[in-house]
Amino acid sequence: MTISILRAPVVLALVLPTVSLTFACELAVPFDRSLVRQVDGGDAGREGGSDGAADARSDVRHVDSHAPDAKASPLAIVTSNGDPLATVSGGALRLTVVTANNDGGTQPLPDGAIVTWTVPATIVAQDPLDAGPNGVLPAPGPHATGFFATNPYRPDRLDYPGTLFVSDPGAGDGGALTVTATVGDAGAVSATVTVSPLPPGSVDAGASLYQSHCAVCHGATGDGTPPSDGGEAGTVYVLNGQPFSYPAPGLNNTSPGGSPNLAADPDWNASLLAVASQSDMDNSGVALRSPMVDWLGILHAQDFADIYAYLQTQQQ
Repeated sequence: MTISILRAPVVLALVLPTVSLTFACELAVPFDRSLVRQVDGGDAGREGGSDGAADARSDVRHVDSHAPDAKASPLAIVTSNGDPLATVSGGALRLTVVTANNDGGTQPLPDGAIVTWTVPATIVAQDPLDAGPNGVLPAPGPHATGFFATNPYRPDRLDYPGTLFVSDPGAGDGGALTVTATVGDAGAVSATVTVSPLPPGSVDAGASLYQSHCAVCHGATGDGTPPSDGGEAGTVYVLNGQPFSYPAPGLNNTSPGGSPNLAADPDWNASLLAVASQSDMDNSGVALRSPMVDWLGILHAQDFADIYAYLQTQQQ
């Protein structure tokens, strides 16, 4: 304890093991050294249980528990549906930032909180009419690969923010991805997402899925949309009952004119088909145009693994 005596106010600084309190008072009487023993908790105070010493210590605890710089509840990244932070290659994991309570529960961020996803990178889809020569999707490597996305060419898509697209599981049995978000002035928060390889698809399941979801635009055997009048490319194509100036591409395991369709192209695989179908970007990051359906939340990575397995059997 330190006491500084001035001609006017007396400043007392009380230091306890965990908190420090400084206060000032006016002395209307000559300085009484017994006050030191009372506040300091000297022999008299310790033996007699001085009310003054108890009050001083109580005041210290009260001020400390209401300190203005007390830490706020921490942030946490969780899945939107409450599932574990885990997915497979080809998965699209919807994430959100919440406030973590001391009791282990969580609660939504306040209305108006601005969340920015910073890791991994956010990929901006390329213009389908003027794409650059190089792809923009991250290249696979020894670790799991993923990205966030935004697609200005699909204004109908409102489900991109916070959706982690995983394009590759990494080497071996898979790996993990670190995701990071910032929340306004509250700071940054990170989490680890476990990534497993995408299991092989089922041809039978894929045949059923393809015929019910894809054949109407991509053809019964995945050979793409023919021109409605049987003429040259550039004429009208009917996709899902509506006319368009471009076809749905071929997806089967053939190479018409020497150009491979999706299942015959070594630059494609089941995971990339799943990511493309859920993000509306092809394996180079070029936006897929309407009427490509928004499959996010409707079909999942394993469904696309099944479809890919079926497409590989379609060779005519």
